[in-house]
Amino acid sequence: SALPSKPTPTQTKKKPKGMSREVYALIGGDDGFLPPMVPTKKSSFKEKRDAAACSKWVWAPFHNSARTDGEVFYHWVKAGVQYPDYPYARFNVHLHHPQPTPHQYSTLLKSDDWTKEDTDRLLSLCHRFDLCWPVIYDRFNLSEKEVRPLEELQLRYYDVLNALARAEQ
Repeated sequence: SALPSKPTPTQTKKKPKGMSREVYALIGGDDGFLPPMVPTKKSSFKEKRDAAACSKWVWAPFHNSARTDGEVFYHWVKAGVQYPDYPYARFNVHLHHPQPTPHQYSTLLKSDDWTKEDTDRLLSLCHRFDLCWPVIYDRFNLSEKEVRPLEELQLRYYDVLNALARAEQ
């Protein structure tokens, strides 16, 4: 006769004393599964890296065409590559800032609020600081008793540019 067989008791490890239930579950206490100590999948990155041919680099001099002093600098470049010009010299872009003649000032740019000296100082600061308005505002109002707001400086500069552009046409 077929008697029902007794289920075999599964062996369960007991949780060590002093260890919380969560920590015991994290280390794989109940199911007996422990993560491998050594990675099982081998990365092929190292093999690819070792197989690639290394390129030679040299410490080479270069001239920066953006500078006018002719200073010689050095940097690392791949061997055999010659640059006709320093690659980052193309970012050295300056705006054209027209300087009005005294005749243009007297006929086109006369203003009750602005003197010729103030206009010339504003134009020279705009040229020197490449229209970086916070710096221009700071330098323009350094010695002034009457502080001109930034918007007024910008308005005067662009009025001068527009008047000179209209006169050239």
